[in-house]
Amino acid sequence: MPRVELLAGLPDITVSRHVCHAGPRDRPFPEQHRQASLSFVLTGSFCYRCRDRTHALVAGSVMLGEVDEAFVCSHEHGVGDVCLSLALSESLLAAAASAHAAPGRLFAAPALAPRPRISALARAVAAAADSGDPARTPRWRRWR
Repeated sequence: MPRVELLAGLPDITVSRHVCHAGPRDRPFPEQHRQASLSFVLTGSFCYRCRDRTHALVAGSVMLGEVDEAFVCSHEHGVGDVCLSLALSESLLAAAASAHAAPGRLFAAPALAPRPRISALARAVAAAADSGDPARTPRWRRWR
């Protein structure tokens, strides 16, 4: 079971870090997204089974979770991962929803391949949230 650290909680968005130490010998188990979310893989790799497909997520990938959607994660090729997760409110979801998604879906796919700009943004947010320096800390972090 991953360790979850709340980094920021605002009315429209919750930012948290998920640290998992599972490996190839650990048995995968079914999970369910409680909220719609964007989760950026910062380090490590894992398999994400969702919507009858398996996605290999590595550093830079993005997991797109929909409310109440079932999934299973496994670590067949390595041990552990760290993800930065942004849970979105209903109002933000409406703005973020893909026009290409199937009816009843927010996102066209449950995962995105690594993209350098998205990966850099996720690392910068995580570093700023960890920093004790108020000048580097995002304004949303200081509101807590």
